[in-house]
Amino acid sequence: MDNSTKYITISVAAFVCYCNTLWGTFVFDDSEAIVKNKDVMLHTPLRDIFRNDFWGTDITLNISHKSYRPLTILSYRLNVLYSNNKLDAFQFHATNVILYGVLCLITVTVFELFLKKSKYATNVHDIAYYSALLFTVHPVHTEPVAGLVGRADILSSVLFFLVLLMYQKYRNATGEIVLFWFVMFILMTGCAVLCKETAISILGMLIIYDIYREKRRSTSWWDLLTFWNLLKYMTIISCGLVIMYYRFKVMNFEGPIFTTNDNPAAFSDSFITRLFTYNYLYLLNFLLLLWPQWLCFDWSMGCVPLIESLCDKRVIFVICFWIVTAYAAYTLFKKNLDNAVLDARIMGVSLMLLPFLPASNIVFTVGFVVAERTLLLPSAGFCLLVVIGLKKLERKYHDNRKVLA
Repeated sequence: MDNSTKYITISVAAFVCYCNTLWGTFVFDDSEAIVKNKDVMLHTPLRDIFRNDFWGTDITLNISHKSYRPLTILSYRLNVLYSNNKLDAFQFHATNVILYGVLCLITVTVFELFLKKSKYATNVHDIAYYSALLFTVHPVHTEPVAGLVGRADILSSVLFFLVLLMYQKYRNATGEIVLFWFVMFILMTGCAVLCKETAISILGMLIIYDIYREKRRSTSWWDLLTFWNLLKYMTIISCGLVIMYYRFKVMNFEGPIFTTNDNPAAFSDSFITRLFTYNYLYLLNFLLLLWPQWLCFDWSMGCVPLIESLCDKRVIFVICFWIVTAYAAYTLFKKNLDNAVLDARIMGVSLMLLPFLPASNIVFTVGFVVAERTLLLPSAGFCLLVVIGLKKLERKYHDNRKVLA
């Protein structure tokens, strides 16, 4: 199958999956972020977008949710502009579907980037295509595409992958053009953060990707710790710290104020309750990727009861989840260490974990229980791992048939 056919197939799949959303209205959080948000309308001064939070409230106030996404709000204003200063839900939804299609197409190139330097290099294009197609039709994307507030996730994800592609350009560049690509991927990172804060995780992804590309059989782990590599990583980290400093400065270095309904586990006095509830939520998120039968636009208001006792039967599932995760991590890292080279599964796992980290309650407390929109990027890593696994099974099946023959 040629590239044009692959891209057309993915584009059609994205449209078919979400064309029914085009005639939807403004629902749930859309009413607060768009319909009631004065910053979306053209009569509001443009500078107010950069002073207020995602919901149109002065971000310096205590009542603000501190979500600072001015570029996402700017995209809403463009919809209003092209609708003759009206809130045309059709155009808003059409923009979401188009952006989602763009995201799905970009994943093909990103997956190919991950696969070119791996033992799966002979099937690069097939694995990348099937991974992108699986990503396109994954049901967990329903919330970010069908819900207009999910545009923040789609936009930041598009820029997240563009930063990765620009970083590869930076790695391959020589001479004066090196500085250009460095400035470009740092500026693009800043734009991604201005679409949604969680996009800052791309900087960690860049460091892992760089190590992944540098590690070869002839290169020991210690050889990676060269002066120039360390300088490069410290520069990336420093740029990330600068971006986050100004991000926190905008909100006066004050965090949002959440209620018990937003995140019940965070308000529990019991460490055991928080530990097991949070880990149960991680399990739920993984199950949504593996078996998305419980899709819900709002997981608050007691949808997931706290695990307040070790006698709760869900504790067994959490412990099993720990065991399976630990075994999988041990097996993966052992194989990579024994082979003295990293393979594409490392990038798949990193893509699953790093973008999800800001939503994990580990770095800071979040204002939700489960949010399917936070799984948009992690699902890309998951889809890549699934297809790699299926290809591996297919290869074993054919090898066994040859032996039997």
